[in-house]
Amino acid sequence: MRKLFLFICFLFTIQLLFAQYTINGNAYRTSCNCHTLTDSATFLSGSVWNNNRIDLTTSFDYSFIVYLGCGNQPGADGIAFMLQPISTSVGGSGGSMGVGGINPSVAVTLDTYQNIGGDNDPTFDHIAIQLNGDVTHNSANTISATVPVSATSDNVEDCKEHILRVNWNATTKIITVYFDGQQRVNANYDLVQNVFNGNPSVYWGFTGATGGEFNVQRFCTALLPKYFILPNQKNCVNSSIQFFDSTITFGGVFKRYWDFGDGSPIDSVSLNPSHVFTAPGNYVVRYRVIAQDGCESVYTSNISISDNPDADFSFPVICSGTPVTFTDQSTIQFGQIDEWNWSFGTGFTLINEQNPTIEFPTAETREISLWVTSVDGCVSDTQRVRITINPSPSNVSAGPSQSIFIGGGVILQGSASGGTYVWTPPSGLSNPTILNPFANPSQTTIYTLTVENSYGCKASDSLVVDVYAPCLDPAKIFTPNNDGFFDKWVVFENTCVREVEAFVYNRWGGQVYYSRNYKNNWDGNYNGNPLPDATYYYVLNVTDITGKKFTTKGNVTIKR
Repeated sequence: MRKLFLFICFLFTIQLLFAQYTINGNAYRTSCNCHTLTDSATFLSGSVWNNNRIDLTTSFDYSFIVYLGCGNQPGADGIAFMLQPISTSVGGSGGSMGVGGINPSVAVTLDTYQNIGGDNDPTFDHIAIQLNGDVTHNSANTISATVPVSATSDNVEDCKEHILRVNWNATTKIITVYFDGQQRVNANYDLVQNVFNGNPSVYWGFTGATGGEFNVQRFCTALLPKYFILPNQKNCVNSSIQFFDSTITFGGVFKRYWDFGDGSPIDSVSLNPSHVFTAPGNYVVRYRVIAQDGCESVYTSNISISDNPDADFSFPVICSGTPVTFTDQSTIQFGQIDEWNWSFGTGFTLINEQNPTIEFPTAETREISLWVTSVDGCVSDTQRVRITINPSPSNVSAGPSQSIFIGGGVILQGSASGGTYVWTPPSGLSNPTILNPFANPSQTTIYTLTVENSYGCKASDSLVVDVYAPCLDPAKIFTPNNDGFFDKWVVFENTCVREVEAFVYNRWGGQVYYSRNYKNNWDGNYNGNPLPDATYYYVLNVTDITGKKFTTKGNVTIKR
């Protein structure tokens, strides 16, 4: 029985809906809440009146959707929202937009044609509040300014629908008109006393007309369901999301139905409902509104619900004094992570990079934290990891840089407190895995000593072994027999040498010759006596013309 009762009520509502308007002339109903006043043809007129009178001692705020044609014609002639107490059958044709002759009346005129003559029409499409069927703009019956219909364009025959809002404040006696949300005209005028002779009961409706020019002209009682979500709303799974109604209607809303697209029950009670989506994904929210006049409309919009991300990260062995990169490994099932928040404890500021590189100065333990946020504002739980910062090898030194003559060599003076050793590059080294290898590179080389301790931490130091081309070429044999040939030991023959300190030893290690600044002048004597024929060992400490020092060693033979 209840279902039958509701069905009867619905049928009764529909009957009332179709009976609430009187349609005159060339006007006709195009949908539940829309009427066409004129088609695109000459000399048409139409009017539509609501059959229920309103009381002007009560304020009203009406919103309509109006369509004033396309600009491919000069346009004609316009429409008017009207209040009048006469009947539901009035409305004329021609340049007066159907307003002419309706007296008493109040008309909000949207004039889309410039009449050349006594109406004092401006060139742009214009709007005004006019009384008693008089559309002449310089008469006393125009009680507002005459301005462009739109705040953004002189032409409203733009093939678009626009919102017309008419507000009457019965207390202040002010009528205000808005077009597309912008106030256009207003008048402080006692309509009841000064227009309707104390009678507050009037009909409301629209009139429209064409003359020699024409346009399609229509109006709808506004029914624009819509909602919005606050900008700071986080669209996250299992979070409460509030939807705020922003519907524009004529006369208010009779019933609302919220369908959140996730299979949950339809909400037919709330004005601004809150809803929790229990799974991430894209949802189509369908908001259905039934107006007080029985007409209905649906607004649909997509909403993306993000998953809460999971924070995670990885890192290699961490050593004091050595930069280490923490690698983000956070995941999200639906959505995208766009914010990272790293905490490295005392002495470090919060870091927002995805993969930060940090250097810890001392060996210790610390707690590292990471939490991440998605583009929808969904925040992960905080991932906390206790890390150990291992000590790096200490007292690592590759020793001083060395200079050698090409073909010579030197022992590298590396030092460290322990661990494993690797010299790089290994070329020219007797053993690259000991602290003090013998180095005889063929060209100048930078050698790096890397020491790794038991924690896997490494430290390095470098030196340069400068290798010099033959600035000197010590003779391997000379014959001090006074025959004029090879009587002196010749060590150098060019100008790249500044000074040579020469030591010569016999096979038992006894020094047989010394010169602090050798001048190619040793004659093979020792203390004024000739040395026996034999092979001797020499050490030459050389200073080149740039001031660099190096040492070369070898053998020289005396043969008389």
